[in-house]
Order: sequence, then C-alpha cells, then structure tokens
Amino acid sequence: NLDDDVQVPLKASIVEQMPSMVFHNESKSKEQISKEQIQTEQTVCPICLDNIEEGEKVRYTQLCCKKYLHQTCAYAWWDTKHTCGSCGTNLHGANLQRIT
Repeated sequence: NLDDDVQVPLKASIVEQMPSMVFHNESKSKEQISKEQIQTEQTVCPICLDNIEEGEKVRYTQLCCKKYLHQTCAYAWWDTKHTCGSCGTNLHGANLQRIT
C-alpha cells in the first residue's frame, strides 16, 4: 500500500494507459483532439497552469478526473509522484479495467 506522501514514480505501464494526443484546432484522427473539445472541458494544464496550445502533445487522465495535461508536465510529475497531477488520485491503485 503506497502512502501518498512518499515520492514514488508512477509505473510506466500505467503512464502508457493514459492516451497521448496532439492538440489541433480540428480533430483529424483518434490520436488528435480538437480545440473545441478541450475548450469545453479545459484550456489550461493543471500542473503548470499554462494554456494548451496548437500542436502540443497532451496526456488524458482517463483513470480518474479526465483532464488533459501537457505531456512534458505529466512525465515530469510522474517521474517523482504516483498521483494524478490534477486531482491527486493514487494512480498505482487505479482500476485499469476502467479504460474504454
């Protein structure tokens, strides 16, 4: 059982379950997400608090709060933490069966 105060990196197998997408004004494939879709939910990365801009790679936290994080912010966060950078959910305890 992992304590949330302990600095434990998130397992790579869990990180890879978080979809990686490229931010575009109009979605062209399942691996890209449209600006309109992100704007209806959020426009700012909850880790760095900067806007999500055209062409940036994002990770989608579908195991918990369903937020978009800059991919570089997510990797930097998960190098030392096993929690979500937005809601704080312990992702080592996340139910991987929830992935759709």
